[in-house]
Amino acid sequence: MESSESKSESPSPSEAVPQLRALEEAFEAGNYRKVRQDAERIASSDASAEVKASARALKERTEPSRAQLALLAITAVLVVVLSGYEILEHGRNAPRPGPPKPVMERVTK
Repeated sequence: MESSESKSESPSPSEAVPQLRALEEAFEAGNYRKVRQDAERIASSDASAEVKASARALKERTEPSRAQLALLAITAVLVVVLSGYEILEHGRNAPRPGPPKPVMERVTK
């Protein structure tokens, strides 16, 4: 029983460091710029290794995944390639609207 009590009494890193708790609140609120900036500051401070690891882990959660970056790159390449193809293939020969028809006005007496 004593081992479970000692585990429950030890504070988590976020309870031990108010800066880390503020970082978690900013993450939950969606302020990822603040999370990235403050996580770097906490990681380079003289905080404990556990607090630094928590700050780094929280920062990593705000960064894009490799799959997202790959999809972004594929999309950019497709836009450039398909646009280039369309310009080279149909450049001046692209269908254009013809001249407008003259407007005829009928005057009756």
